[in-house]
Amino acid sequence: MNIETIWYASQHEMRTLRRLMRTHIFVWVAIVVSTGYFLVVTLSHMHDGSRIPMLSVISPRYIMSFLGSSFIALFCVGVLLLTFDQIKRDEVTRIQEVMSSKPFSDLELLTGRLLGVAVTITIPMLFFLVLIVIYGILADVFSIKFGEPIELWSVVSFMLLDIVPNFVFFGSMVIFLSLLLKSRLLALLLTLGCLFSLFWLNSRLSLDVSRPLQTVSGDVIFPSELIPTLLTPIVVFNRIALLLMSAGFLFWSSSLLARVTPTRSRNSVMGGVCFGLGLFVIGTMFGVQALNNNRVHQWLAVHDAHFNPSAFPDVHEIRGSVAIKPGRTLVLDLKLDVTVDVDQDVDFILFSLNPGYDISELAVAGEEVFDHKFNHGLLKIPKQYFNSDLNELEITAKGRPDSRFAYLDSVDTLSKIVGPDVRQLRQLGTENAIFRSNFVVLPPGIKWYPTSGTATNEDAWELRKRDFFTLKIDVSVPRRWLVAGPAKRETLDDDKRAKYRFQQASPLPEFALVGSKFKSASIEVEGISFELLYAQVHQKQFDRFAQLGDSIRQVIKWRLDTISPQGFDYPYESFTLVEVPSTLRVFGGGSEMDTIMCPPGLVMLRESTMPTTTLKTRFEGSRQEVMEEYGMTEEQYNGTIVSSIGAYLTHPLFESNVHLSLSRSLLRQQTGATGDGAFPLNTLLDLMVSSLSNYFGDSFDFQLASNPTIFNFGSIEPIKIFQSFRGEDEGRVPSDVARKVHRMRNAPDVWDTVATLSLFTPVDGKNRDLKVRALKLRTQRFEKLLRDSLGSSNIPPFVLDLKNRFRGEAITFEEFNAVVAEHGVDLTELANDLMRTADLPGFLASNPSMLQLESVEQPKYETSFAIQNNEEVPGPVKLSVTYQNGDDYLGRYGSQAHPSLLTISVGAKQSLQVVVESLNPVQHILVEPYLSLNRMNLRLALPESDHFREQELVGNDKPFLKSITEIDQLPGASNTSITIDDLDPGFSIVELGRPSSSTNVFSRFFRRLFGTKDVPMDQGLPKYSLFDYFEQIGWHRWTDPSAFGRYRHTLAIARRGDGLAFAKFHTALPSAGTWELEYHLPESMFFEEVRALGSGRSQTVGVYFGTVYLEILNGANSKSKSLDASNLTSGWHSIGTFDLPAEAVDVLVSNKSDELYMNVIADAIRWTPIEVEE
Repeated sequence: MNIETIWYASQHEMRTLRRLMRTHIFVWVAIVVSTGYFLVVTLSHMHDGSRIPMLSVISPRYIMSFLGSSFIALFCVGVLLLTFDQIKRDEVTRIQEVMSSKPFSDLELLTGRLLGVAVTITIPMLFFLVLIVIYGILADVFSIKFGEPIELWSVVSFMLLDIVPNFVFFGSMVIFLSLLLKSRLLALLLTLGCLFSLFWLNSRLSLDVSRPLQTVSGDVIFPSELIPTLLTPIVVFNRIALLLMSAGFLFWSSSLLARVTPTRSRNSVMGGVCFGLGLFVIGTMFGVQALNNNRVHQWLAVHDAHFNPSAFPDVHEIRGSVAIKPGRTLVLDLKLDVTVDVDQDVDFILFSLNPGYDISELAVAGEEVFDHKFNHGLLKIPKQYFNSDLNELEITAKGRPDSRFAYLDSVDTLSKIVGPDVRQLRQLGTENAIFRSNFVVLPPGIKWYPTSGTATNEDAWELRKRDFFTLKIDVSVPRRWLVAGPAKRETLDDDKRAKYRFQQASPLPEFALVGSKFKSASIEVEGISFELLYAQVHQKQFDRFAQLGDSIRQVIKWRLDTISPQGFDYPYESFTLVEVPSTLRVFGGGSEMDTIMCPPGLVMLRESTMPTTTLKTRFEGSRQEVMEEYGMTEEQYNGTIVSSIGAYLTHPLFESNVHLSLSRSLLRQQTGATGDGAFPLNTLLDLMVSSLSNYFGDSFDFQLASNPTIFNFGSIEPIKIFQSFRGEDEGRVPSDVARKVHRMRNAPDVWDTVATLSLFTPVDGKNRDLKVRALKLRTQRFEKLLRDSLGSSNIPPFVLDLKNRFRGEAITFEEFNAVVAEHGVDLTELANDLMRTADLPGFLASNPSMLQLESVEQPKYETSFAIQNNEEVPGPVKLSVTYQNGDDYLGRYGSQAHPSLLTISVGAKQSLQVVVESLNPVQHILVEPYLSLNRMNLRLALPESDHFREQELVGNDKPFLKSITEIDQLPGASNTSITIDDLDPGFSIVELGRPSSSTNVFSRFFRRLFGTKDVPMDQGLPKYSLFDYFEQIGWHRWTDPSAFGRYRHTLAIARRGDGLAFAKFHTALPSAGTWELEYHLPESMFFEEVRALGSGRSQTVGVYFGTVYLEILNGANSKSKSLDASNLTSGWHSIGTFDLPAEAVDVLVSNKSDELYMNVIADAIRWTPIEVEE
């Protein structure tokens, strides 16, 4: 091939393309679209990312990873539009014969013309990239809020490795198809299909599958200013494969041209060779990846096979030295004090150690060990070397830790993630550890130091105990490096390298090390060193906080003062915030896949969060402008800035929540549960620590973080972002997140699972994630009961007692019960059945009445009602009331706290008459079961009265339980009436002419792949949402206290539809005859009581009821009826009487209605026999 000829051909093509109108139209459209998405990303980062750290990853700084594929796909369309009709254009312009007569080969001609198209499209793309890079630099230099500097190496990688290979590959494909198929349009459509299919699949296939197919560097390499990366082997080989297959397409195309040449056959062969080599390279990458995956699965299988807690030692102390040679090797020279149970029938004592090491020396109690086995990350030492006393294990090892050896329990879970969730997963980090020449992060999950037992089933605390040990290690790193660790860093003398000592006397369950050329800022508060380590590249961001030292010190003191009066102290001498690359994986393994960013003494902050994000403050403007406008002092202004920083760093679901790190240091990192019920006990301990301070709250949840409906940081929605930025949606992101989190944690399938598990049910087998959520929900309710029983003032001394007794040791549920009993609560008497069995109580409440008592000083009111537990399991309930006088509207319908009464226990099959005395007239009695088949509060309403409503509210009213009397069972409904509720077996949904969706494994896979939302189901029907009206099609289920029901008060609801979906109530009557049909309607103000679910609020939403069209089918007879529900009150309404010759009768409720935005309700029907006089 003649390079000069190819260049002449490309120049000719570029001149031709400049004269085409389509070229100019496409270039401007592409630039406008690209600029628009760049602006949307910038807006999102500026508005949402500045408030919610998990959304900070949507940033112009990382746009090459976030939108690189979209940019390439968009401009590839331009390549196809300018390439697919090259031959036809030659015929139209009548230069085909002239071109054919020129002394160059067809291959040179096609190559040159394709290169011309690629250059034509590349120039505007480079112009756009250079433009946004320059703008980002200017925004950084001049501190412009709207904009961020783009990570430069990601742009360089994009320019050098992504643009040309993609343009050439898809351009050569369309040339080949247009010549092969003789149809330009078909060739264009097929190539477009291949283009979008490839990019679509790459964004939806599991990471283990898609890497060899990724044609954009940003999808493989997440941009990082801490560890900038230009390329990786998999990127290079992918581009080689693209170019080889492109050459194959061009060779084949040259053999299909009309001009007959001697090289036609050779070109066909060369095309096959080149294309085959490209496929071979792709196949080889898949093979290497399969080998890597097999290696990981082999580790997993070996550790699972050796899981035997009897062979796990108890590590008491780790001391020695660690030499870090970044990017090369890690040298361990450690001594571990361990004890083993020599009476156990095992041959080896087991440790986990990263398989990247080579062990050079191993000794136990001074005796060198030669017959140990170290394979697959499992170190097996013969038990004969250990005695029953404290044993000193000496180990010297050297190597480069293999980052694949981490969180083995999560391998299968991650491999099953497909669809839009894959992009979510990428943004949560893909590197288990960082071991580069300029940065090192060694989380405990990669087993870079020896740990007890196997590296699988690490959260199987029912079978194994958590290790707690003290620490004294010396860490050496290159000069000018700083290291963050689990203790206060002490600098040691060393002429050649920087050397630091970490000594921790408080027990540690694990520890991490982070090292680089950090900048340091620190303050000391109450003897604790609070340090911030950040990269020099982000110094400008942290220099803005230089004046905030006093305000930060004051806020830290306030936080510590919330726990210190209760007897708690931060157990470590230092608390370090350290910046780490955003490529670091933030979640671990096990059943919860919890955050790894808060190891003892550390909080690791990803660079995409606070180090690169301008945090949103309450006031707009410069420091001086805000101080002058609002009359602030310097101290007050600094306080507002620190408040914004604190709100950002303590977002409830943030993986690096500093409050989470503080709360875990108080108990979780000091003790841990073991034995039966260990998982809920650990959850219970966390919840009780959270109750010590209002600052403590929710923690990172992988299931929520990876769910794009909660945090969508895998894609952008321009309309919502523009609405949010313009103020139309101000504050909605945080409220939306809270609502969605609440909905997911209390989803119907979670409640269904709650009724199948006790606190002692192991978390294993199928639906493990669902079981974890169900156990957490059950534990939350149990913790609330325990907290109410102990009393808020007794919680701190109780938790402190637990900490002091079991510090550095494991605790069992029996030991926990014993401590609770010493503090005055008998758990066996209070809730033994709720702990030990899966069965739940079910409560009915009825017969509310109120009587005004005669009183000389002020009126008093006596309110009574009956409550019944209709199940074989006793259960506690908490009672509260709302008033109907004064300004208590919010107390009845909003978020105001309800006056609470005592917690009472209702025995199995027991009925009680409860009398409450108060100084205000009661409107609602709220019965709040801690855990029951009711799933939500019961609400009893008393008749409202203008006389009561006008009375002045007595503010200091503390209602009390006047009496509780056991009574006979509550009277049931008439024995002659037959009621069918929407939860009864006789209720179903009938859809005419609509195929049912398949639920097989392939259907579920493709639903996830295509990103089809899994609608939460509630006992066979999709759950209704008060906030997603237009997205809901067909019949849904909603829960409302005014609906009819036994335990659960639910109804079926459908927005106005096509009349082809029916709610069917099937009844088998005891006899034919005359029967009256009644229809139940709930209140039109749907009431969502979520106070008992932990949010502390309730809300009502108005819903419009339309006309209900019914069809009564009895044998061959059919009658149609209607009910205008818009003008009716809640309760039972007669439809009419019917002569029914057959016993089986169906009532069909159509989803059609008369007016737009109307809803059809199917709650319950009731048949009552009518006696006919003869």
